[in-house]
Amino acid sequence: MWQLRMTNAAKEWTEAGSFDTVTAAARRIREIEGRAEGGIFLSIYVEIDFGSDDEAFGHLEYTGKRALYVIKRRMN
Repeated sequence: MWQLRMTNAAKEWTEAGSFDTVTAAARRIREIEGRAEGGIFLSIYVEIDFGSDDEAFGHLEYTGKRALYVIKRRMN
């Protein structure tokens, strides 16, 4: 399960939905940004000295024209 968060006009983080896949969350970003088609490039931050691959790949970011976005893996 993946959680999408985005910034609002006041630059505060807000919930933007829960999704079964990263692809579905990315599709929602594309809809919010008003893009009819195509993919998006997500970026990740990898902590070199500590952390794991699961942590790195569980936090994906996108900078849009309307907002900043983060897709985080929800641990159950």
